[in-house]
Amino acid sequence: MRPNWIWRLSAAALLGAVLAYFAREAITKAIVLPLSYAWWVAGVLFRSVPQMLFWILGSALALILLVDSLLPRLVTYSRALAARRVHRGQVEALSEWLLNAPRGTYLKWLVANRLGKTAREILAQRDGEPVAVRAGPLAGRDWAPPNDVARFLDAGVNASFADFPRPRGPWSPSPRSPLDLDPEVVIRYLEGQMGDVP
Repeated sequence: MRPNWIWRLSAAALLGAVLAYFAREAITKAIVLPLSYAWWVAGVLFRSVPQMLFWILGSALALILLVDSLLPRLVTYSRALAARRVHRGQVEALSEWLLNAPRGTYLKWLVANRLGKTAREILAQRDGEPVAVRAGPLAGRDWAPPNDVARFLDAGVNASFADFPRPRGPWSPSPRSPLDLDPEVVIRYLEGQMGDVP
């Protein structure tokens, strides 16, 4: 025994065919003739436009797409060349690192590394040694920085940026590390130590 919906579908198809047969003239006048006339008018209009205009429009579109796809590369290349031409000194590099330090562990470590090397130079000059001889932990005559400053400077010269934890995801908070100290505190301490350097 066939399901009930098959009979209903067959009856609807048969009814539609009968109605289409009897309403074929009305459908032809209401739908088929207006559509065919619109198609014929569109063809006449298309053929009346000069072929050269289509070639010009197509060439202009291709040129726009080509320039649009090449322009970002050209702009990036020119910026890279300009960046290569400009030579930045240590002070400019350090100021840029300080501005961008909140963005990541690596930039924080670069600031700590530069300030740690400065502390090492201060200690070497204070003890009358060449800077190249200095290595290891930061220690010397009258050297007693606060704990957070000492940890910051030690992280800069005796650790790598890879030693410090990074956020687990883009929305997770950064884990705390000695590099989170405000560099201004360290700079003030080092400025105070510069007074002791002959």
